Amino acid sequence: MKADKRSGMVVIDPQHRSISRFLTRSHLPPSISPPSPAPLPPHAPLPSHSREAASFNQALERTAPRVTAVAPPPSMNVHITIGTVDDHEYLESEVSRVGQVKWPVPKTAKMGDFVFFLIPSRTGDIVARGTVSESPTPCENWAPKYAARITKIRFLDSPVSLETLRDHFPHWKYFTYAVSYTTVPQKYESRFLSFVDPPKP
Repeated sequence: MKADKRSGMVVIDPQHRSISRFLTRSHLPPSISPPSPAPLPPHAPLPSHSREAASFNQALERTAPRVTAVAPPPSMNVHITIGTVDDHEYLESEVSRVGQVKWPVPKTAKMGDFVFFLIPSRTGDIVARGTVSESPTPCENWAPKYAARITKIRFLDSPVSLETLRDHFPHWKYFTYAVSYTTVPQKYESRFLSFVDPPKP
């Protein structure tokens, strides 16, 4: 991985240098509408504006499924960062050891933003998610790139392949190559979150 000064991206270099070689341990210190009631039998009378009809509507509201919103607050962003094959083991090791990791992120990332790990880039899977816990600072090994400490890292129960993401988001050009980190466009945020890491029932 290296910085491409012309495009302003972090890319995987021909020697496949991994993040784990540079980030040493010293760097770590929309709503669902109520389901429609079943159709009435052909000869059954339609519900009238009566106490029975009111009771039916109230019962329907109580039994309607509730869905937890998956979109981040308006002030927060969602980012995708990348790594090499070697970085998957490094990420697991650091999460197990200290529960956090220092990782390249967009300069515009803020504390509280969500980060998803795509490993390896170009051909890999979304394998984990975390939260930016500090403002990004210049990264010595990829200047002028930035890195930040990522905490609350959780590995996905079902990693999502890049091929699947390309099929699900055919108009999102990032997944065509996926050689750099990126910030998820607002128009895709909710769909991306619910598809990659849906809320558990």
